[in-house]
Amino acid sequence: MRSLNIRSLQFCCLVTLLSACLTSCSESSDQTETASKSPHSDQAQLSHCEQITKLFAMNDWESFASEPFKTNERNGGTEITASAKSLLGGAHKCTISRQTHDMKLLFIFSQRLEHSFYMCNFALSDSIFDDPLPAAEALAAPWRSCFIEWQESSGPSSGPVPGASISFEKENAEFLQSVTFRATVGSFISNRIVLSKSKIPRAVLP
Repeated sequence: MRSLNIRSLQFCCLVTLLSACLTSCSESSDQTETASKSPHSDQAQLSHCEQITKLFAMNDWESFASEPFKTNERNGGTEITASAKSLLGGAHKCTISRQTHDMKLLFIFSQRLEHSFYMCNFALSDSIFDDPLPAAEALAAPWRSCFIEWQESSGPSSGPVPGASISFEKENAEFLQSVTFRATVGSFISNRIVLSKSKIPRAVLP
């Protein structure tokens, strides 16, 4: 009887020791996995921010074009548009365009307005959204840390299908820069990022 009790005690100790080892190994594995994920996440964020910075640092956005430009007269001005190279990670079906027109002031001065746009489509999220604003938030999430010092705005987008956008703007000495994340839901689902830079108008004599 005493021998049976000793064996039972030994078995209980063995089970307790094995359970402690499994718990320790599991915690160690979780910590290793977390540690391994963090640098990759930071690297991805850094890559996104470097791409945005590099694009805005380039003066000649027309060099992004992958085919000849098409010219259209629009709203009293001129617009040139062309398909463009994919210069953002994960982007496809990109286009580049530039719009210019003059605005008269006091019948004497005129302002030359110039806007450049670089637009790309992105893959859809695995999540299904009924509201376009959360869809736009999900699209913007991997890039958000790039715009800490930018002014943020959000709201519905005009169009035939439900859409929303989140925009970040920053002004420097020469340009107003913006990055807009647009998402639509419903019958036509899409994700698009639009980079734009607009020359700050200066009054000039005609």
